[in-house]
Amino acid sequence: MKAFRSPIAKITDSVFLCGVGCINAELLHTRGITHILNTAEELADFQYPLNNLNIRHILMRDSEDEDLLALLDTCVDHIHLVACNPQSRVLVHCVAGVSRSASVCIAYLVKYGHKSLKDAYTHVFNKRPCIFPNFGFWRQLVEFEVRIRGESTVEIWPTVMGMVPTIMKRDVEHTIKQVWMPQLVSMFSIHLCVLVFQILYLYFIAS
Repeated sequence: MKAFRSPIAKITDSVFLCGVGCINAELLHTRGITHILNTAEELADFQYPLNNLNIRHILMRDSEDEDLLALLDTCVDHIHLVACNPQSRVLVHCVAGVSRSASVCIAYLVKYGHKSLKDAYTHVFNKRPCIFPNFGFWRQLVEFEVRIRGESTVEIWPTVMGMVPTIMKRDVEHTIKQVWMPQLVSMFSIHLCVLVFQILYLYFIAS
């Protein structure tokens, strides 16, 4: 539960993850942030609260058809370069800190943290449980792992929600049970009531 309360997730000693809404001068100062990697296309002109930050923009859309794979090496190489300096700390962010920046942090752990994609996702998820890379990003993260490690530890399976990584199967099942099913039951109940009303109207009034 601690990860939910922390506005900035500490991924490693030098790498942090958050959404733009958490960024303020006090928090940046407290965490010792020296560098920022902004991955959100719609935040290209965002003004940061401190003037002494090293800002890098590698902008992308949170869309399943975004070419994340073409940008991952640039992103993670930059993070690694910063992390190699013990005096530096980099904050990776997008709008919500859920999909784009989370995907970049996962890829960083795969390439430079020597983790499998499965372990990298679990590590970042444990630090920030709200992460949810879009499914297009997942497909590309799998490709990235194969390129870096020569194998994939995450498979993509077809579900009613589309092609879903096996590691997120539990999250998807929860969404189906807790969100989709109640909505479907509600919609079915409404349509059933309308149908019954129409039948009764036709039987008792129209006749």
